[in-house]
Amino acid sequence: MNNQVICEPFHPQSMQRGAALIEALGEAAYPTGAPWSEPVIEENMQAPTSVYWLVRVAGQPVGFLSGTKVIDQLELTNLGIVGSWQGHGLGKQLLTTWLKRYEAGTVVTLEVRVHNEAALGLYESLNFHKLMRRPDYYDRPVEDAWIMQKKIE
Repeated sequence: MNNQVICEPFHPQSMQRGAALIEALGEAAYPTGAPWSEPVIEENMQAPTSVYWLVRVAGQPVGFLSGTKVIDQLELTNLGIVGSWQGHGLGKQLLTTWLKRYEAGTVVTLEVRVHNEAALGLYESLNFHKLMRRPDYYDRPVEDAWIMQKKIE
């Protein structure tokens, strides 16, 4: 079996089917389910500043990343890997591949649940640093977020 890993931009022919795929991946990736609904994802995918990427193993999508780029500011809005594929370095590979597309000096910001140790470890390993704690940022359950940032070198 070929377990080739491919990280690539996601440009679906049908926004509705693309949004459905991203929602399904989110449902399988996050313990509390997809953070955004299919209509929200579809609307976001159509924004000129939004970007979506997939990570595929043996041709099958097993994770996604979404972000927003405005001038020299980049925001990572979601990063999710299907539960059975978590812990295999795919999130790091996807994020690293995505970040390499941007110029040195680009500032990257993200929010992460304060108790999400795996994600915090990933972001810290890529030299993101904590800026501040945002109270009650998340729901399902209500939880604070760390705002993290790095400048691409």
